[in-house]
Amino acid sequence: MAQLGHPPSELIGYVQATVDPKGRAAIAYELSSAYWGRGLARQAVQAMISELVQRYQVHDLSAVFKRANLRSMRLLKRLGFSPASAERHRKHQVEPGEMLMQREAR
Repeated sequence: MAQLGHPPSELIGYVQATVDPKGRAAIAYELSSAYWGRGLARQAVQAMISELVQRYQVHDLSAVFKRANLRSMRLLKRLGFSPASAERHRKHQVEPGEMLMQREAR
């Protein structure tokens, strides 16, 4: 129920992370296309990364996405991620149509 004078709340997407005991996290996110291009995904993912570093002592971040998803590639690059090596792609069994990007947390 919306409060008078305030816009109604609605789910526009999500962010999530899988954290392992060695301080690594695999992140994922999804944002409704109606909200693309507003910087909301960047803000949400950056907030999650800050939480992972501060609360869970994460030092290594990764994300896998479809190679055709250029929006995700641009978002991750803006957040300091870079493409992982071919060796790391093999180690993590990344499928041919996907890309693994990584970054050290600071």
